[in-house]
Amino acid sequence: MSQTQALMVRVERSRRCGRWRAVASVAVMSVAVMMGGAACSPAADEAAEGLRPGTAAIASGSNAGVPMPFCSLSANAPNTAFNAGSDNANVRLSYWSASEVQRQILAQLKSEPFGCTPHSAYLAAYARMTKDRDKARCDASPTNAMHPSDPLDARLNDALADMMTRNYLQIANACVSNKEVSRGADVRSSRTQALQGAFCDLHVRANQENWNTLRVAMGSTAYYLSTHLAVALSALAHTDDLWVGTDFDTVPKRVERMRAPSFKKVYDAFNGFLGNSLTTVGQALEDAGLMRNADRLKAASKLAELGSPAGVVFGNRRDVAYKLGLAIAELVPLRSHPWTQEGADGRMHMRENIVQAPAFPVTKPGASALQQHLDDVAAEGAKLAAALANPFMQAFGNDTVTTLDAEACRAKMGSF
Repeated sequence: MSQTQALMVRVERSRRCGRWRAVASVAVMSVAVMMGGAACSPAADEAAEGLRPGTAAIASGSNAGVPMPFCSLSANAPNTAFNAGSDNANVRLSYWSASEVQRQILAQLKSEPFGCTPHSAYLAAYARMTKDRDKARCDASPTNAMHPSDPLDARLNDALADMMTRNYLQIANACVSNKEVSRGADVRSSRTQALQGAFCDLHVRANQENWNTLRVAMGSTAYYLSTHLAVALSALAHTDDLWVGTDFDTVPKRVERMRAPSFKKVYDAFNGFLGNSLTTVGQALEDAGLMRNADRLKAASKLAELGSPAGVVFGNRRDVAYKLGLAIAELVPLRSHPWTQEGADGRMHMRENIVQAPAFPVTKPGASALQQHLDDVAAEGAKLAAALANPFMQAFGNDTVTTLDAEACRAKMGSF
């Protein structure tokens, strides 16, 4: 069911069940005809809207404004608030649909200053990986842990993915578009600025040391799955929209809920997927014209030099990100997380413009523990980047887009 249809169903059910008194539109009345004599109950609401059992209960707060579940979004779902009750233009309560995720990534990949340069390597890999990921997490098979049955786990899972994608694209664009970075100057954003510095540092080094596309892709993967992930996890506990209708009304309660086995099981379910996606990275770079002669199986086997299967390697690092992210969430003062902002309704929402986010409040008294955790997160990203880069560099050497014919790359990129 599309987002618009679900909204019409909800409005009509509210009208019919005495929860809404306004006059229904013609479109809504047509939905009423289709609904027939559906019963008035939360369970019936869920069935009518195609939602997981229990969703209605946690979305029943006043002006809940919670996002539609990702897997319920249609391909042309609007990039607007599901329950637009605020005059704050920066408040967004809906997720990008799977097709919108692809559109946004590919548009950035093919634009200046990315395109046929090593800086676009992770975008090409990311487009393929998110496409596979979103298909996998919307598989409603009972055994698919990537598709949680608990509605709150599902909401947190959706928000985590959406927040990471939107914010990564903004940060990458800001870093690569920075003229000082493009000249290879030693310009590094403070890691207190929402830890954007990790990605900017990477692109500075790529210019200074003439990195090939695979090394940029692996380095970006490392920071995305450690530094970036930890900050996003910490932001979930400070985003009020996600907890409407629940009893988790404080950050400590929310962090404790995120430590629950049910959410950790969903989180861990992505480890195997990531480990199996390494061949996707090589294929994506080859298809986009960013790499040639990609012996993908050889690259994947080289991970054995790390001492563990790829899924275990990623899992170990993501475990560290999980622990540090929740620890950061507990230490950030209320209403001060840089990835959130206050809306006109008084709630803290996911921040729309992450590049202009304020710093983590590490200068306040008693903030030394927060600073230490942020330093630890940054160090984890660097550690994983080095661990991934070494075996892949041995496997591929300096095979980079700069050795390819630019015209051939542009032709491939156009159809990617």
